[in-house]
Amino acid sequence: MFWLIIVGYFVIRIIYLVSVKLEENRTEVRGHSKLSKAEKAEAQRIYDMWTERYDKAVAKYEVKKSDLWLLGLTSCPQSLDELKQARRRAMLQAHPDRGGSEAIAVDINNAYSTIAQRFAA
Repeated sequence: MFWLIIVGYFVIRIIYLVSVKLEENRTEVRGHSKLSKAEKAEAQRIYDMWTERYDKAVAKYEVKKSDLWLLGLTSCPQSLDELKQARRRAMLQAHPDRGGSEAIAVDINNAYSTIAQRFAA
């Protein structure tokens, strides 16, 4: 899913850049543009809409280094089981009942939730 989003973004970006380049060439050759201002504005609106959707989708799958560090991981886990094991190890050390901090336990749970969203769907 994540790679599909990245590929989609680059396809949209390439289409936009090609259309802009073609429009620049038309303007240089003919001395004027065939697209009206309304058509250019509509094309920009559509591009902005798809870029915003991409940014929201990527934000969902973004993993912060601090979240990985809290769980004792150096890279993003490849499976949900690996993530669960990392959370369990971290919670065994940081759980308030074992002398750990409640704030750190909450941070570990939040980090787990954030990374686990990548595996939902």
